Amino acid sequence: MDRSVSVCFDGVLAESEREAFSQGITSLGGHVSSWHDAVRYGRAYARLRLPATADLRAAASFARVRRVDEPSLVVLEIVPACDARGSRALEHALLGPGRPSGVVEGTRVGDALLIELDASRTPLSLTVDLVEVELAAASDRRITPLLPLDDAVLTAFARDMLRDPAVDASRLIETYTEAWSRETE
Repeated sequence: MDRSVSVCFDGVLAESEREAFSQGITSLGGHVSSWHDAVRYGRAYARLRLPATADLRAAASFARVRRVDEPSLVVLEIVPACDARGSRALEHALLGPGRPSGVVEGTRVGDALLIELDASRTPLSLTVDLVEVELAAASDRRITPLLPLDDAVLTAFARDMLRDPAVDASRLIETYTEAWSRETE
């Protein structure tokens, strides 16, 4: 059974660094399924598929690897369309001393926040609800996943947001996507 793992790098990697990392992961029997450069935050992220037998310490040993996480973290950029006061309130709620236990790390640059979330400890829906509560006065905000959401996280998020405990990963797209897209247009 393959494992989904996320990797956070210090800084944005040069193409040669990406290639060396990808080759190293291939030598472990895995592959890099996605990359994202979070230039504003001085980080890069990768999502890996690794065999169950792969040693995560080997993945962590490559140059500039900041952290390797299993399960894969949900990496979100949250950009509020509000004043700095709202952004500070959001920072306090998500990164302050009472932050949700699943928020592994985060940073604020300007009014934007980057958070790394372990959705097995704090559901993505709770994080989105916190954003909504803290930015209630702001009519617009953008929450962007910087790595693809895995099926389990996406299913749990859909189940919570639709308030439908019967949502199942195998039927998520066929059952809900069409109706949801009509509602959001």
